[in-house]
Amino acid sequence: MTSIDKSWIQLKNRASMEYMDGVRKFAQYAEDNVKDEDGKIRCPCMVCSNVCRLTIKEVETHLLHKGMRSDYTKWVYHGEGDDEDENEDEDDDIEDENETGDIDMDLDDMLVVLNDLMPP
Repeated sequence: MTSIDKSWIQLKNRASMEYMDGVRKFAQYAEDNVKDEDGKIRCPCMVCSNVCRLTIKEVETHLLHKGMRSDYTKWVYHGEGDDEDENEDEDDDIEDENETGDIDMDLDDMLVVLNDLMPP
């Protein structure tokens, strides 16, 4: 597997060409590897933190305006590591699954649950 340049993630100037190019390459990588049937991927911006699922264009906008999580250096939710030995990090995968639970819920689904819990 070829190494992916992630140095742009640490840049403070999100208006720089290097940062914008990094966002574009990340979006292309994610689209090639994990885009769902609905055209959405997890958004790794500082606010969404890989919980919200958005379109590729929405994710690009979030990354440009809000920045990428600086600690998201192995893009496990965006296809990186899928072709590596699955047994190597099996315990880590189980731990991650238990910590995050089912986070593929869309915002609309979350609002329905909240409305059920707290009716108007």
